[in-house]
Amino acid sequence: MITEGCRVIYQQHHDELFMIEHWHKSEITFVTSIMGRTDHLKKTLPVNLINNKQAKFLILDGGPDSTIENWLYSHLWPYLISGRIIHARINSDNFHPSWFRNISILLTNTQYFCNLDADNYTDTDFDIYLLYYFEKNQNSFFAARRSSILDCHGRIAMSKPNFIKLRGYDESLGFEYGFEDIDLINRASQIGMQKIIIADVFLTAIEHPDELRSVNMKQSNIKITNYNHRISAKSPNRIINQSGFGISTIQSNCVTNIQTGLL
Repeated sequence: MITEGCRVIYQQHHDELFMIEHWHKSEITFVTSIMGRTDHLKKTLPVNLINNKQAKFLILDGGPDSTIENWLYSHLWPYLISGRIIHARINSDNFHPSWFRNISILLTNTQYFCNLDADNYTDTDFDIYLLYYFEKNQNSFFAARRSSILDCHGRIAMSKPNFIKLRGYDESLGFEYGFEDIDLINRASQIGMQKIIIADVFLTAIEHPDELRSVNMKQSNIKITNYNHRISAKSPNRIINQSGFGISTIQSNCVTNIQTGLL
């Protein structure tokens, strides 16, 4: 029910019924880093746009061609010109989850972000759900419970300032898929951030073979990890400490072709 700018949502969460009575001025960006798996994005993004009317969507595209860009222009042009979709291309031969996610989150221009894998659906008003709790505690963060059935392990949301404080995803991780999520969650908890488990109703994903999770990653992670450590010693554009975390300003030649007039 939506009346005169007030939004009322009822949702079962932790066996309690909560009510959100007012829309909030805070903004959130759903971030998707992708290389390949375009078919998934074509299914999920249009639905998620409709279900989250207050959120922006940033797509960091590491594909070898303009497939995603052409599809966005052909099918979702109004969202591009309105600024609700931000499309950026990244120059990379391989997919490195931590590096891609760090760059994509740095490109956001909202107070909060949420990682949203290309195969993930959110259900209705997930953006309002997140902002409601963020307004109660800006030092909280959201994570999905580990479940092979839900398959939304990468769904993490927090404020951008807290993400930078944590120094982002650990770019030395990359040999095994998914450890970067666990590591970020652990570090957030260690500095006293409140962990909120995302209600299962918001967690749906397209079923697919496990092999798709690491496509474009095999044989590449050693090279990319070593590259990150090598340039950290002589370049101010990438800061990586001895623990391996990595986040700072974006190299000027790394991200190109940002499709929005709002950044």
